Amino acid sequence: MKKLILAIFLVSFSTVFPAFEVDVVGQLSAVTGFPILDSQTVKINGSTEVRPDLSVQIGYMLPMQNGLKGISLLGDVGIEQTTIGITYPGDKKIVNKESGLSMGLGFTTKFVIGNVNSLIPRDTVLGVGVGAKALIYAPNIVLTMTPPPISIYLKALVEQRFFISRQLAFIVGLNFYVDYMLPMTYKVDQLFMGYFVTSYLDLGIGLSVGLHFGN
Repeated sequence: MKKLILAIFLVSFSTVFPAFEVDVVGQLSAVTGFPILDSQTVKINGSTEVRPDLSVQIGYMLPMQNGLKGISLLGDVGIEQTTIGITYPGDKKIVNKESGLSMGLGFTTKFVIGNVNSLIPRDTVLGVGVGAKALIYAPNIVLTMTPPPISIYLKALVEQRFFISRQLAFIVGLNFYVDYMLPMTYKVDQLFMGYFVTSYLDLGIGLSVGLHFGN
């Protein structure tokens, strides 16, 4: 019932303020990690993990012309499962793997292309985003360091919006992104069991589905 009321509110708000947009998007990604090591450390590799996340993007679409429906400027708030793992070269056994939750804040720009000749009302969306994420919860890691582990990210996305009504569309998309955990100034053994990993790089590709509220 609460979800229905929220959906009705968002559609109504988008009707009154036609430039206002909200995207609620869930994503499931395959992510490969690359630990960046201290020179004194024995060689280790990262691991490939599955990562779910959920984000809410809120902002405005600036109307355009000549085939470009508009440019959306969106604030992005998200939460995701973060997994950090390391392995020995040639050995798929994970030496150490810790999971937790990260919260992110960012900014996303989307270029919306209308498909006026389509049998089903739909838009094609190309976008880029940038932001930062902080590890806020990890049951097996003592998060007493200040600041907590922070990552910056850069992403590119392709989406299709299939309109159910004038102000509501179903989203299907593909995302590519890079996460870089900033060099750590605290005791890294809390994350990596004594291995001298100074930072961590993730490369990911994900499938996304969600709802778009707005034109």
